[in-house]
Amino acid sequence: MALASASVRTQLLALVLLLPCFAGIMQHGHGPRSVPLAQHRHRRAHVCRASTVGSSRVQSSLGTTASTLGDTGADSAGAHADIAAWRAGPNPFDLVRPDIELLSHSIKQLLATDHAVLSMAAQHFFDRQTGKQFRPTIVVLMSRAVEAAPLAPAAHGDASPPPPDASARPSPPPLEHVPGVRELAPPSAPAPAPAPMAAPRTPIATSAAGTTTTATAATAAAAAAPSNGADTRSTAALAFASAREKQYRLAEITEMIHTASLIHDDVLDDADTRRGGAAVHKAYSNTVAVLAGDYLLARASLMMARLRNIHVVQTMARSLEALVQGEIMQLRATPEERMQLALYIDKSFFKTASLIAYSCKSAALLGGHGLDSAVTQAAYDYGYHLGLAFQIVDDMLDFTGSADALGKPKLQDMALGLATAPILYASNQFPELQRLIKRKFETRGDLDRAYALLMQSDGLARTRDLAHSHASKAVAALAPLPDSEAKAALIHLCYIVLSRDK
Repeated sequence: MALASASVRTQLLALVLLLPCFAGIMQHGHGPRSVPLAQHRHRRAHVCRASTVGSSRVQSSLGTTASTLGDTGADSAGAHADIAAWRAGPNPFDLVRPDIELLSHSIKQLLATDHAVLSMAAQHFFDRQTGKQFRPTIVVLMSRAVEAAPLAPAAHGDASPPPPDASARPSPPPLEHVPGVRELAPPSAPAPAPAPMAAPRTPIATSAAGTTTTATAATAAAAAAPSNGADTRSTAALAFASAREKQYRLAEITEMIHTASLIHDDVLDDADTRRGGAAVHKAYSNTVAVLAGDYLLARASLMMARLRNIHVVQTMARSLEALVQGEIMQLRATPEERMQLALYIDKSFFKTASLIAYSCKSAALLGGHGLDSAVTQAAYDYGYHLGLAFQIVDDMLDFTGSADALGKPKLQDMALGLATAPILYASNQFPELQRLIKRKFETRGDLDRAYALLMQSDGLARTRDLAHSHASKAVAALAPLPDSEAKAALIHLCYIVLSRDK
């Protein structure tokens, strides 16, 4: 517990690193608003029929069990709907592969330091990336999808900054040099934009099929040519290029935060493996792993500051807050709380869905959409539901997947004393499981018994319905966005999440 507490403290300490970010970009004398993490709780309360949750601590209705939550988020009429149509769009990973390949290379460069051990530890996962980098893929696709949506007039009181205009805004000063750490961009000249994301994809026209044509090199050249004041197309091209570059940086920030959370989680759980290889703390040490995770968060925080968008920094700071809150929720849950599916949904949001939801929202904000616009809300809702679907399927795979495919041992959640949706649903049919859940499966034979009872129950089927429901809601959330290749790929991604086997 001392080790766990120390690691949580380091994550909390990392949040302090965001304070200079706020100070560096706040303008007009207004500071960040203190907004509780209540939006998720409102959704969960509506879906789970649980009571309202306060902003400072979870106050879920402890009487809400897996029995009363048997239909949590799973509409019986839609739970078994044919999802084949979701595959009509392009493969999302193929569509953004050039961007993601550049992203991995860029992150490794950003993490290079004069401290060899710290550098190697921080780059540990990026040197042997075996996954498809799910989160940055979502950010890149969402950035393209919201780009096709028209900008709505700012609502009264909406202080969201307008779309970035490179011709009207001075370049940010270089970061103060820190010995042994590479700058995010060389002080002498701004770093060139990554090739796939650098060209502005300015929507010019929409075809009958709903696809958009984009700006070409000729448009970029026109943007650099002298203007007589009447031609606004060049200014628009510059604005979209600036927005696209910042959205690309957001994808890097998201992946760095996610990787830091994995490193810290593995220390907390004393996990041996991650992504098919040794966990960072096993390859190095607990101390180095904690510091490597902190270093990733620090670099991500510096990159956030350079986005120069107060609403994006506030939004992404909430994702860090949520990660810590979810970890504490998991550590401090009482035996009775561990029985509640409502707590499971809360924890799944905080630890997984929050980063995806807030990153999608930030992509819309960087695209020039207002804080309260329908497009920004749609982006958040998509990330919220897709993130929950992803975590729910991940928890199913802990029982149905193979250790080789997962890159981690089976039944790992129960081995850590965690009861996820399949077990919680199964406990409604087999009350014997409730006793095992409350004692965190610590007695010899508990894991085998729990697994056997789960296989006799409908727990996995009901969990799949729950995941399907959230994936369906993610698809529905995209309705306000105009049809585009990126939107179709985001829909296809929902199919992939439900179909994954590792």
